[in-house]
Amino acid sequence: MRVGVLGAVQLVDERGHAIALSQSAARLLALMVIADGSSVPNYQITDGPSLASLGEVLGHRLERTDAGCRLVLGDDDGLDAVLFTELCSRAPTAAPADRRDLLTNALGLWSGNAFQEFAQEPWAESTATRLDALRVVATEDLAETLIEIGEARKAVALLE
Repeated sequence: MRVGVLGAVQLVDERGHAIALSQSAARLLALMVIADGSSVPNYQITDGPSLASLGEVLGHRLERTDAGCRLVLGDDDGLDAVLFTELCSRAPTAAPADRRDLLTNALGLWSGNAFQEFAQEPWAESTATRLDALRVVATEDLAETLIEIGEARKAVALLE
């Protein structure tokens, strides 16, 4: 299963199909992603039915604790924001053509602003802003790389 936050908050199953989530289930998923392995406190879980439906979809990936619940992703799962940062972190030491491919793949994970529907919420704002800023840096790095390898027209198109 893949969790997406580089755009609208979403879940994608193993076959690549988006799983429909209610607004409150997507909110809870976003809260758990931002908690980064820590529990989301019970007082922030305002919709019990959404927790139950999210639990059905996530299965063992949703761990309930006395304090709340948390998202536990396994090796076969993925969070697009983690993959994005991993690809970007490998790019600076890669050969130019490989750097282009890494940054292109990283930027290809985006479908809108980070945590799109929740980006203005106080609990999501700093994480969303940080990820959006990393996207700008990756775009600039890709443009510089394209110029370096003689693809200036692609760089101009990217920056436009």
